[in-house]
Amino acid sequence: MKVFISWAGKSTEAFALELHNWIKPALSLDSWCSAAAECLPQGGSASGGFVQAIFEGIDTSNFCILVMTRESIERPWLNFEAGAFYGQKKTVFTLLCGDITHSHLAKTSHPTSASGMNHTTFSKDGLTRIFTAILANHRDSATVSRMVDRWFSDIETKYNEIFNQRFNDITDALATDCDD
Repeated sequence: MKVFISWAGKSTEAFALELHNWIKPALSLDSWCSAAAECLPQGGSASGGFVQAIFEGIDTSNFCILVMTRESIERPWLNFEAGAFYGQKKTVFTLLCGDITHSHLAKTSHPTSASGMNHTTFSKDGLTRIFTAILANHRDSATVSRMVDRWFSDIETKYNEIFNQRFNDITDALATDCDD
């Protein structure tokens, strides 16, 4: 069983890579992520091999997790990858990260592929719900909960580093604009 991690944008790329690296030790699952050099030909060649690698990642994965922020939600690649999974009748989970909320999604015109989905905000409970669904035929919910609980602090630390840094960068940029 394999989980495809979809991302678009700088902060979601960093977090997608951390999630990819977390899934194997935490849940004994394989994952595919274009931010991970080992998933791409020649360490991430920008040639046609890159697109082919994405198609292979989609074809060989059973589930998709869309890492969504305000930055990424309108990006075509996120919509494309979600649509590819829908086209193959595979389950897609959305993981709301950073500055995006359920209320933001309700007010925003977002890609059709993400419409009507059950969006999950990044949290221990949120990851437990996603991975309980993914592992439903392989592990009982109590086991998945213990697995996420044991490893959650590692991914939470990375999440906070990535998204707090992004917030600080935005705040610094706004302060600089105000000073000009």
